[in-house]
Amino acid sequence: MRVKVKFIAPYPAMVPLVEECQADLTDLDISLEVGNLQDGVEIAKRAEADGYQIIISRGGTAQMIRKSVSLPVVDVHISGYDILRILTLAKDFSDKKALVGFPNITIGAQSIADLLEYPIDVFSIEEADDVKTLLPRLKEEGYGVILGDVITIEEANRHGMEGVLIQSGREAIYSAFNKAKNQYKYYKFNMSRIELLTERLKKHDENLILMNSKYRIIHEVWNSFDKNPLKEETLNDLAQQALTHGEISTFVEGKGGQEIEVLATTSVINNESFIVLSLSLNVTTFNRLDGVRVKTVSQKPKLVHQSDAMNEAIKVIDQSVSQHQLFVLSGEPGTGKSLFAEYIHYKTNPSNLIAVVDFKQCTFEDLSRVLSSNVKTVYFKNMTYEQKARKLELMKTFVYKSLNDDIRIVFSSKPNWLGELVLEEDQLVEVYIPSLKQRQEDFKGLVTLFVTEFHQSLGVQPVKIRDAAIQVLQNGDWLENVRELKAFIKNLVLLEKGYVIDEKVVKTKLKEKTQAPRKLPILEGTLEEIEARIIQSVLEEENFNQSKTAKRLGINRSTLWRKLNK
Repeated sequence: MRVKVKFIAPYPAMVPLVEECQADLTDLDISLEVGNLQDGVEIAKRAEADGYQIIISRGGTAQMIRKSVSLPVVDVHISGYDILRILTLAKDFSDKKALVGFPNITIGAQSIADLLEYPIDVFSIEEADDVKTLLPRLKEEGYGVILGDVITIEEANRHGMEGVLIQSGREAIYSAFNKAKNQYKYYKFNMSRIELLTERLKKHDENLILMNSKYRIIHEVWNSFDKNPLKEETLNDLAQQALTHGEISTFVEGKGGQEIEVLATTSVINNESFIVLSLSLNVTTFNRLDGVRVKTVSQKPKLVHQSDAMNEAIKVIDQSVSQHQLFVLSGEPGTGKSLFAEYIHYKTNPSNLIAVVDFKQCTFEDLSRVLSSNVKTVYFKNMTYEQKARKLELMKTFVYKSLNDDIRIVFSSKPNWLGELVLEEDQLVEVYIPSLKQRQEDFKGLVTLFVTEFHQSLGVQPVKIRDAAIQVLQNGDWLENVRELKAFIKNLVLLEKGYVIDEKVVKTKLKEKTQAPRKLPILEGTLEEIEARIIQSVLEEENFNQSKTAKRLGINRSTLWRKLNK
């Protein structure tokens, strides 16, 4: 692979020499442009963005570029031959002569002039702008010929003096290309170390910005953000505070309006100060919203899938998740749909946020705030809860906007208005989540998982349920599916004082459970809420056919329509 080199010539006369040298350097991928000072800086910035690896320029232009980009910058030096050529060229001018340049030029020029007794005075400058004050003074002192770089010559001509450009010869250009090769080896070695450290930081969910004392970003690591979420003025203000106080911890507003927590610290390396900013979303703020919970899914969700039914559900997700943005999870309540939503999110956006939204409680003003953060998946629960027409229209708009912004939507059930959306074929996937009755092979895995979780989180005694006891559980009646089984296991392990639970204990507790009055979830809540759930349940059973639903409920279609659109 050839090294990508951007050569920025500060004056057009350098182009033929560079092209002549370029023909002999087949191991370098060289792109040549002309640009002096700030124009050269803009070219360099574009080159960095385009993936160039080395920049070559000269004099003041190279000096300015070095302060503006993080790439290695090779300076085409002016050799003794170049100084000798220009002094020889200017020797026969009758006017008083001066050579103006940076110390790297003037020191050698002074030595050659003294050695050969050339009638010329040498003046050093530290910054390119120094020529604007120096040259008027030289004109007053009677100097008529000025030798220097591009900006010096332009300033000399502006004051009516003769400007003679000090040009770099092919020797200096060849030398710069050879230096670029050597610098690239060192640069590549350092970049590989930086990339290794960046990958390690990503594994720890880090979002970092490294800045120097001039507030220029040297390196960035993004994990839960796509790119830098802070405005430039905010970033500079934070860096200034960190340099002043040594360390700061604060909350700031990001570009999208999200609240971001920032910890900024300073370090001094080789007498130069650096600022390290660690960024994270203030998720707590979002979790205060009604019906909204925002979190990360840093570990793969624990889906027990020994059964064919579970494997089929997971296979549908695995084969579609990279191409589809809208998922509907159909199936009975309590089957673990929220865990499936997290699995869908984890497959493509493990470092970003998932918002779990209660459709019954949420407001769309709050949802807009959530989407301004780094949320990449929105999981809607309680989709069977009927809403007013205004909220449904907002919901449809929200879905369109989310899909357009590459944000995944997951519904806990299929809303009756979903068919009204204009969707492309590759956007929607319906996943059937099996009931516990269809997952007989998963019982042992589920029970083991729950016992382990409660042992670690609650410090309960039992560490095992005997196989015979698990068989008793399999024969139980679990109307609320996995949710009910987990609650039963929790109660079981909290009451048990031994390390192993046998079938006798399980049978006793199951008997107590069946004798207790069962409160059906569909009958919870107000009369209006119960009616809405019954209508929705019948509607789903009739495949959302409103005529058949109205007939089963003993009401006419207009009454059903009115109840659905309350």
